[in-house]
Amino acid sequence: MSELNQVDRELMNTFLPLTKDFEKEMIEVIGKMPNRDSKSRALNSTTHLMMAFKIREIDSCMSLFRLLTAEEEVATAIFLSLKNHKYENARKLNPIDHKHKMGLLPFLSAVEKELWRGGLSKDGIRSIWIEGKIKKLGIEVWQINHNTNKEDWVRYEIPLNFIVERTDDRGKEKSDFSDSFNEIVSDSNAKTIFDYIRNRANQRNHVLYANSGTLPASVGNLDTEIARAYRRVFFLLKIYLLVDQYPQKQALAQQCLNAYLKILKIPEIVE
Repeated sequence: MSELNQVDRELMNTFLPLTKDFEKEMIEVIGKMPNRDSKSRALNSTTHLMMAFKIREIDSCMSLFRLLTAEEEVATAIFLSLKNHKYENARKLNPIDHKHKMGLLPFLSAVEKELWRGGLSKDGIRSIWIEGKIKKLGIEVWQINHNTNKEDWVRYEIPLNFIVERTDDRGKEKSDFSDSFNEIVSDSNAKTIFDYIRNRANQRNHVLYANSGTLPASVGNLDTEIARAYRRVFFLLKIYLLVDQYPQKQALAQQCLNAYLKILKIPEIVE
């Protein structure tokens, strides 16, 4: 599929009062990318979002199931993109393991927390389109421009080509983001990071399947769940574009990959 078909386009326009113009453009850009598995998964994630919205009043449980599947599909797109670009250890990611897929979003949220902790403000980074023969997603950061010695928006030509360090009693070292992830886990009932990921992966079972003599739990405010899933999926789609559109092995992408596999308890990580 090289671009959205008419049915998808009409559904997207109906689905979204939620969708902003920038995010509609993201879908269009993905649709024009070369055909490969990662692209199909990325586009399918938006289809699941739109169908979840369409059937929300007909079958709320299946609508919620589609929201979970949308997140898993874009996580798979990121996995496949890392493998296509031959990142070290990317083959260890398992696109059919629900834990691998459902752990990615909270892990990347932990990475985001670490960036804010390091001094980068939420208002100090923005997504931009880099025009050219192929339109690319890029980032600009509000920082000192070394050419003018004044604060300004500075574009990162290779957006994820930096590392995140943490400082402790032993000095500076690459962050594995576990401290920030533990902060996320502490707000839940899970005892460990891995338990937290496993609980997220099991959500799909609670949505559709009876358990211990009880029927699946009723869905609460589905519109709220759709809005949350929408934000999650488009956040992950940005990550997908920042990885897939750049053939270089980006330092932060590799750092995150190694740290995530460590959290998943995948052995034999090559640094």
